[in-house]
Amino acid sequence: MQETNKNPKYLILKLICIFILSNILCSCSKASKVEQPEDLPSSRELCELIKNKDLINTFHIKGKLSFKSSEEGGNANFEWLHTISTNKITFYDPLGNFVLEINQNENNIEAKDSKGNIVKANSIDEISYAITKVHIPYNLLVYWLKGSPAPSYHWQINSFDTANNISSLTQIEWQLKFTYKDKNPIFPSKIEIINTVDDLKIKFIIKKHL
Repeated sequence: MQETNKNPKYLILKLICIFILSNILCSCSKASKVEQPEDLPSSRELCELIKNKDLINTFHIKGKLSFKSSEEGGNANFEWLHTISTNKITFYDPLGNFVLEINQNENNIEAKDSKGNIVKANSIDEISYAITKVHIPYNLLVYWLKGSPAPSYHWQINSFDTANNISSLTQIEWQLKFTYKDKNPIFPSKIEIINTVDDLKIKFIIKKHL
């Protein structure tokens, strides 16, 4: 054995290196571990849940919408008829008076207000922003209103309720909370949406399924 191995300074240095290396490995092991809520269903149950939601291609709902940002805010009653290729969204003021109707089909998107003015645009989001001055992601809302994440966008499910419905979801910069009633376990009765970047809060109350 070489003489340097018996040197106390060498042994101390060796022990320090071992200690540092073991701490690095321990930290990496902890960092790679993803904490999950205890109430998460199995991956098979989760896939089945999302698959069943995606099979719902048509809905017709009535409810209340409210939104609040750092600069804007408002609320309205709405009726939304959605199919695979069309959307018809009608907004009313709190007294029930007609305010705006948005129609989308495969060829065009247009909005008509209470005065008969017609505005055309490339997307529902574009028309909505022109009126409310806030970005509401209607292409994602079609899935969120069903209590499911939208495909093709990064998402993370944070929690489930006792019936294994998704109760908390994060998608891109949006945080969502879903509340269900026993009478209608397929669709949530309330959706709370927060944009963590723009400080925008949106709430949907689903009052009736037609």
